[in-house]
Amino acid sequence: METPSPLTWRAKQQIFHWHGHAISYQQAGQGAVILLLHSFPGSSWDWHALWPALAQHGTVVAPDLLGCGDSDKPWPYYYSLGSQAELIRALLKRLGTQHCHIIAHDSGALIAHKLIAVNRHHSIKPLSMHWLNPRHPRFNWHWRERLWASASGNWWCRGLSAAGLQRYYQACARLPLPRHYCQDAFELLQAHGGLRVLSALLAYRHEPWEWLHPPAGYSGPVQLISGQQRHALWLQRAFMQAQHVKCAAGHWPHLEMPELLYLQLQPYLPPAGNHVLTNLLRALP
Repeated sequence: METPSPLTWRAKQQIFHWHGHAISYQQAGQGAVILLLHSFPGSSWDWHALWPALAQHGTVVAPDLLGCGDSDKPWPYYYSLGSQAELIRALLKRLGTQHCHIIAHDSGALIAHKLIAVNRHHSIKPLSMHWLNPRHPRFNWHWRERLWASASGNWWCRGLSAAGLQRYYQACARLPLPRHYCQDAFELLQAHGGLRVLSALLAYRHEPWEWLHPPAGYSGPVQLISGQQRHALWLQRAFMQAQHVKCAAGHWPHLEMPELLYLQLQPYLPPAGNHVLTNLLRALP
């Protein structure tokens, strides 16, 4: 199975409506749900390099969070981690499932934590959780992110260019990113007036936050996968039962080294054929 192109990816998007907003998401495969949550700035397209392999393990679902990708980007609007978690809860309800494997990157991991921590009546039952470079909301921010999230961030974000976004990605990456990824990411970022909402999306760093323990009632497997930026070290102390995996990538292991990341995820996922890794390697640019 080949890695999809950006045009093919966007053409296959599905839409559901949440509180009057159109939410774009991708879905492929059959079986247990594997939920993929991207970070800010980002979109479901961030997962395209892993998509062919994961889709052979179950039903892979990757939403564009509100304000991201091809989802609606309302402005003015108060974007919060809690509201994004409620959006994901609504999506899983639409799909008719309570059980899912969750793979989340950076701020997506914070949303996953909110999703499980505020879990009324245990409506969501994770099968496993895999957090890629989970980052404390207050610390380890790149200087560009701090600028975009500042009081004058809206002005800075509106002037962001494809070249500026590329410099940001390359500064946070340790290994080369896939060819043309930064240009594709910028097109999705600016779609539907996206530059005007970027500062509001990043304002979650100012939210009150208490994350010292795993979500109550969850005792399943947890993977903390951290690159060279050491984002996950603070969290490892709180999640003593977690498997901590260090890798040679920077901030985006799912883009920088998808084949090795897949090998780390594979033992926790439903079985798939032995040809999956071969297909993934063939699909890499």
